Amino acid sequence: MPLGWRPNPAWRSAARPNRPGAGNPAGARKPADRKLRSRKYCCGIASVRRRRTPPYPSSKLITEEEASLTLRLTIDERGRVIAVEPVGRADPVFLAAARRHLLARWRYKPASEDGRAIASTAVITLRFQLDG
Repeated sequence: MPLGWRPNPAWRSAARPNRPGAGNPAGARKPADRKLRSRKYCCGIASVRRRRTPPYPSSKLITEEEASLTLRLTIDERGRVIAVEPVGRADPVFLAAARRHLLARWRYKPASEDGRAIASTAVITLRFQLDG
């Protein structure tokens, strides 16, 4: 940076349009934006609370196989994964390792409807990849 260089104040306000007086004549966020944001996370969609990578199956580690599984999870009202079903084809060894780990370890914030927690389903893609 050259000596005496200063950022242009107009550039700074253009980068943050929701700041008061920075491209937004009212100087505040629109209420509709806030409603959309809160609705996205609270209604009908379970969100992840605790997720760790499942352990790699030892038989597949020796043969250096990799896999990508698409799974449908059933999540109960408490946020626990209660069922894991493959969507499409899945290697039985990878599926067993994923199922065992997901049922024991993964937790979700349950979906809600009218303020009450409800059971829901989610489709995820789980990749078993070797490093390097």
